[in-house]
Amino acid sequence: MQVGFRYHLATLIAVFFALLIGILAGVALVGNPALEKQIASLRADFDQIRQQLRLLEAQEKTGESFAKLAIPTLVKDRLAGRRVAIILNHDFSDTALVEKISAALEQAGAVVTSVSTILPAFVHLDPETADRIATRQQLSKSKGTDLRKELASRFALRLVYGISHFPFYLRKAGLIRLSGNYELLVRRVVLVGGLDQEGDAAVDAIDLPIIHALKQAGAEVVGCESMGAAISTIRIYQRENISTVDNADTPAGQLALVLTLAGSQGHFGVKPTANYLLPPLE
Repeated sequence: MQVGFRYHLATLIAVFFALLIGILAGVALVGNPALEKQIASLRADFDQIRQQLRLLEAQEKTGESFAKLAIPTLVKDRLAGRRVAIILNHDFSDTALVEKISAALEQAGAVVTSVSTILPAFVHLDPETADRIATRQQLSKSKGTDLRKELASRFALRLVYGISHFPFYLRKAGLIRLSGNYELLVRRVVLVGGLDQEGDAAVDAIDLPIIHALKQAGAEVVGCESMGAAISTIRIYQRENISTVDNADTPAGQLALVLTLAGSQGHFGVKPTANYLLPPLE
């Protein structure tokens, strides 16, 4: 069950509950028999909706249990021995999403070589730091040049080719958090987007150059985000002709992500940006 539907259902119940309280208060004041009849009717409706909510919650738990049992079988060996790197387009405060994605990939037999996180200092690169980096890396200082684009592109290329010195330079500069092995060739990359609020990421200046560089290097890149992302980046990723998954925090989304990395193409999930829930299982 989608979070939005549960929210609306809970809201509906709250409205009925509020009505009951209001009517009870009115009855207590005026003792109107007609209002007492309305109370009885609303109580019956409230009880019915509460039962429906309990049923939906039970169905959701059953679905989650089924997914946990079925998905390991469905993804088994789909990515056997294949190296996959994960890039987070900003510093997510919640690590659960990355853990779920990594677990799904590993269940499919993949080797998650690294997890790289774009830090706020990269998103909001200040002029002084940019000038220092440009000097040390012999990059252009032309007026109007956004150094973030060049740094993001270089990082992506060196990630794919296993050239570790540049990623570690960006880490030393406080721009990226690194975890894993950066000395291995990688041909599959998961770019995790989606924002909680404006300013969390710089999609045009960082995400898109990363995608361009990965494609230039011949890597397969899949863009994804959580179903509950307040601000979606999926449509922006889709402009770059890469496959996307908009519910990577759910079992269905993790299955779609594995199948996409295994060779399927398209836009999957539950949001308006998706064409299908899942790629073909065969």
